[in-house]
Amino acid sequence: MENKKDFRGLTASQVDESRSKYGRNVLTPPKREPLWKLFLEKFNDPIIRILLIAAFLSFGISFIHNEFIETIGIFFAIFLATFVGFWFEMDASKKFDVLNQVNDETPVKVIRDGNITELPKSELVVGDIVLLDTGEEVPADGDLLEAVSLSVNESTLTGEPVISKSTNPESFDHEATYPTNRIMRGTTVVEGHCTYKVTQVGDSTEFGKVAEKSTEASTEITPLNRQLESLARFIGFIGLILALLLFLILYVKDMFMGPAEYTTGQIVLLSSVIAALLTAIGKIWMPILKGGLSLFAAKGKHADQKDDFPGETEDKGKERGWLFWFVWALIVFAIPVLVAMIAGVEVLSKSSLISIDVAGMILNHFMVAVTLIVVAVPEGLPMSVTLSLAMSMRRMLKTNNLVRKMHATETMGAATVICTDKTGTLTRNQMTVAETLFTGIADQKPGDDERSRLVAESISVNSTAFLNFSDGAKIKTLGNPTEAALLMWLHENGINYLDIRENTQIIDQLTFSTERKFMGTVAISPSTGKRMLYVKGAPEIVAAKCTDVPAGTEEKLLGYQNRAMRTLAFACSQVSDDDERSVEKMASGGLTFLGIVAISDPVRDDVPGAVARCLRAGIDVKIVTGDTPGTAREIGRQIGILKDTDGEETIITGVEFEALSDSEAYKRVALLKIMCRARPTDKQRLVEL
Repeated sequence: MENKKDFRGLTASQVDESRSKYGRNVLTPPKREPLWKLFLEKFNDPIIRILLIAAFLSFGISFIHNEFIETIGIFFAIFLATFVGFWFEMDASKKFDVLNQVNDETPVKVIRDGNITELPKSELVVGDIVLLDTGEEVPADGDLLEAVSLSVNESTLTGEPVISKSTNPESFDHEATYPTNRIMRGTTVVEGHCTYKVTQVGDSTEFGKVAEKSTEASTEITPLNRQLESLARFIGFIGLILALLLFLILYVKDMFMGPAEYTTGQIVLLSSVIAALLTAIGKIWMPILKGGLSLFAAKGKHADQKDDFPGETEDKGKERGWLFWFVWALIVFAIPVLVAMIAGVEVLSKSSLISIDVAGMILNHFMVAVTLIVVAVPEGLPMSVTLSLAMSMRRMLKTNNLVRKMHATETMGAATVICTDKTGTLTRNQMTVAETLFTGIADQKPGDDERSRLVAESISVNSTAFLNFSDGAKIKTLGNPTEAALLMWLHENGINYLDIRENTQIIDQLTFSTERKFMGTVAISPSTGKRMLYVKGAPEIVAAKCTDVPAGTEEKLLGYQNRAMRTLAFACSQVSDDDERSVEKMASGGLTFLGIVAISDPVRDDVPGAVARCLRAGIDVKIVTGDTPGTAREIGRQIGILKDTDGEETIITGVEFEALSDSEAYKRVALLKIMCRARPTDKQRLVEL
């Protein structure tokens, strides 16, 4: 393995060349729509569109009757409904902007020209050599060059809080979500330190790709929008048909059954003019008519057939313009006139013209028909829907659920499948000691005997974790979650780990590494005053160093591992004061076996009941996690979504899912219950299917 002194890093010219080729290490901010455009989007609501037509028709009627109250009321309802929706979504968008803020000026230690320097994260380029310590965020994707006891929090990408990383091929986890020797932007070093070479920056990083995908606008129509669209079609279609029928009835009544008598020429000319005028505005009523017909035709369609919206055609380019309808209006006017003239009827003479009174009567019939359309539109519906969704947004915000688009609140209520992460969602996201098997401790409750003191000292001293008691309501863990779980176990048994640690003189310590798989500490025991070696690590490693492992330990370990628990073994030995060997040499053999511990991230108490209620309601629940297949399977069994009779088709890894074609994946999703080792792109593809 190379040493830091061998890493020269990039020269100034190489930095410029890399930056010009691969770009800067910044994420491109999503394109922001101007506020006026966001406001106008509110008018795409189907009921709002119908209301707008009714409002302008009412506006025309108001000039004739000199009565504007109805018109003002309709416009006020439109403005209120659109403004409330716009305001709530704009407020939510501002909150999302705060959450998504990225600090690109965070200093990062980089090797350039053979010197270690600090640079803003945004100045990194492909090829840079970066040094990271515990607690620091990974600034860009890259390959590890050195890794010492390295664990990374990948919860921003996979949901998993602790993932071991290494440069040793023997320690590679070939089933891991991301390669063991790679670290990703946005993740955090929770333990150890490393040196790595940057391979991707900015939008090319895995984090950048996820950020880009998350800003893509969804074109899928929500169930509520689909229902409102159908209602708008129905109202428009029925209103249009009734208005036309009413106008025709009134027109025929006056033309043929009224007190006045009209010549054939007058009837032909007037009917041709009315038909031509109606044809000229066909661009307005034809989409409404087609929308209504498609609504009735949809009842006979298969569920996966697409419905066009009112006025839409399969090819948007074929939608007819005003010129088309004006030409047809001339044709509609000319045909009956020419036919009548050929039949000897005088149509274009002065005798065929109608009086102003008759024209006023026809216009009055038209206004009555238009009034019928206006009355049919429910002015209060958009306001009711908007307020209901806005209140739902507020209620969800109080439970720490931020909603960007108002209609998403209704969509969540209409969900038929829930895809959930595991860590922190189904589980508590806090490692807990599930079972202990310490030798010589009655009922596994540590007391004041010598073996209990040895166990307590081993856990307290041979650890790098801490507990934070500053919050009286909840104890927070700091450092390695597995070690913190052991400290919590001591605390629950009335033992203060900090008192033991502060009263113990530590002589030497060997930190845990994925290569050694154990940790050792040499210290002066506060209870005996003797020099002791405390060891903890992987059970198979620690047991091989001991001479007194109890029978049945291997079977117990296998049972814990089958339940997806992490296991640790503990051992100790007394060492002489003049022993100058390294901790690794001292721990090579002859240790006294103390016992084993099984640790797990337990399922939240309310999760099995919530999952059962979802299943009874017909809502499928799928686990999508970055964890191992064994752990995911066990959690699925504990919460009740995975049965003993379920086959292998119910579980898939992210790599296997990616290899499936869209048609194969679509069929597999219906049977799928658990996706493990899932990456963000796998999760998105699953949801989109």
